Amino acid sequence: MFGMTLHDAQVAAGSQFTPITPVGHCFLVAPEAGQAGLTFWVVSGTVERVDVDTRTITTRSGAGIGDTEDRIRELFGERIQTTTLPEDRGTSWPTSLRTSPTPPTG
Repeated sequence: MFGMTLHDAQVAAGSQFTPITPVGHCFLVAPEAGQAGLTFWVVSGTVERVDVDTRTITTRSGAGIGDTEDRIRELFGERIQTTTLPEDRGTSWPTSLRTSPTPPTG
């Protein structure tokens, strides 16, 4: 759904989205039907972020909220990339997952 227009994301989800913050340049919506615990950030009319706030939602690989970094590395191996945020004093956060087994070259 990333990069989809709000309309296209609603069609793909099979649900209307209800704004839960004031509608403007950047706002938050939640699906009216379907799995509770999902919210979508809409920026300039497109979905830019999806937040999950329940342990019952997992990826196809089984990763979910509460998993340790070791578990994420077990599931995704070298495809996972982490970022250390300065304000977290060395805590690393999984921030992206390469979809190809090796990074592109040249």
